Amino acid sequence: MLDPANRWRPVTTEYQEELAPPKRRSLRDRLRKKRGAGKADPAPAEGGMPAGILGITWFYLLSAAAYFLSGSVLLSFPLSDFAYKVMRHSHALIPFPVRQLENVPFVNVLAESLFIMAVVSAAVAVLWIAHSRAAFGITLCYAAAWLVRNAFYLVAGRFGLSMPPLAPGARTWLLLDSLAEALIFGYLALHLRAARSGPKLRS
Repeated sequence: MLDPANRWRPVTTEYQEELAPPKRRSLRDRLRKKRGAGKADPAPAEGGMPAGILGITWFYLLSAAAYFLSGSVLLSFPLSDFAYKVMRHSHALIPFPVRQLENVPFVNVLAESLFIMAVVSAAVAVLWIAHSRAAFGITLCYAAAWLVRNAFYLVAGRFGLSMPPLAPGARTWLLLDSLAEALIFGYLALHLRAARSGPKLRS
């Protein structure tokens, strides 16, 4: 004959917990709440970017847009005053030498070079937007390369180095660009120094 005490409800873990004394059950609930709160508090959800990183991202996004628009104007209006100014400042705007190719107009080569720079600047910005670990090192090296390259143009004459002559207004552009790149390099270098002096991050 079956035990009448277990006819309607089987003896399970939940049934035993319901029969537990109120004080014991409340203590267990408190421990569970503390464990749950302890797991959720130390790792809050990621918010927006820091102001410095956001500024770097926007700088490269705007640079990509400027390069793309300049290249588009060169192809669409090659005889305009803006196209003429871009061609005069081409060696200051693009870090690599741009020369006329055989059977290809110089304006077309310059426009393609500007499009390449637009892709590079946009790629750096996308790395920051995607929170890629490579964004830090790539941007640090990229800013340093621009600083070295601008320094050659700005101080080449004092050391007897042969560099293409700067058009009127190009020196101001190089100074402004050097200032922006120096701010980016300094900001990232300070972050790198703080990361090395602080606790090691997990890989």
